[in-house]
Amino acid sequence: MKYATSLYYGGNLVNAIQCKHQDFLKIIPMCPECKEPVFLRQASKTASACWCHFKGSKSDIALCELRVNSYSDNKRKRLANTARNQLLALLRKHFWKVWHSEPNKIKTHELNEANLLTNHKSEWKTELYKIMWWHHINHAENSKQMLEFYINHYLVETRNFTDGMKGEDNVLRDLEKCYQESTLLHRHYQQNVVSVVFDFLSTAKTREITCAMYLLAIHSANTMDAFNLGDNGILDLNLLKTNKDVRFKLTENVLISLTVAPWWDMLREVI
Repeated sequence: MKYATSLYYGGNLVNAIQCKHQDFLKIIPMCPECKEPVFLRQASKTASACWCHFKGSKSDIALCELRVNSYSDNKRKRLANTARNQLLALLRKHFWKVWHSEPNKIKTHELNEANLLTNHKSEWKTELYKIMWWHHINHAENSKQMLEFYINHYLVETRNFTDGMKGEDNVLRDLEKCYQESTLLHRHYQQNVVSVVFDFLSTAKTREITCAMYLLAIHSANTMDAFNLGDNGILDLNLLKTNKDVRFKLTENVLISLTVAPWWDMLREVI
């Protein structure tokens, strides 16, 4: 068969010719029709790579192969939409578990100052959320273009956008290593997930999560200096209101963090 599907690949179809052996070991593929496990048969001189049912399968293998190999563009789009909705459902239920940094439960050692996030007055948080949600919604198209730029460079060469990031050299090396070790299938998965996550963060129901991501971005180790925070780690909200460059800088940090996050590994924890 041309295609398999996998919960560990977000329910998306996986083309056999795009799958490497190391991918196969991670995604636990199954037949899109009968849902039985399948394995990857590598390409040979006379045949392309394909997915095969195991011996002893109780399914009508010939029928599965006929149906899967004849999937139309519309059928693949419908399956992709179903996979997208499944991913959105996972994010709605488990976002902070996946992200590992819920603002109200963040570990002290992850911040430059102890309990910066939890010590903020509720009025300050409310005003910050109001400002950044307005910015997020009103500049969504611009943010999507920025995100496309970051994703495309992630797919081509990690160094292209990490050059402009502030951080230790070992951070950049880790990102480059992550890129070099990733496969084409892995990078396509990353591209798809990041796009869905951004859409998830742009709905009214996720307003609190989205704004909390901006709050986390303010206090990330790589951005403390960029925002000229005081000793108490508080960002001047008047500066945030009046200076769009500061708002865009904050948005940039959120988008980069989404782009380089190891979604493949993080989402496996809740599937």
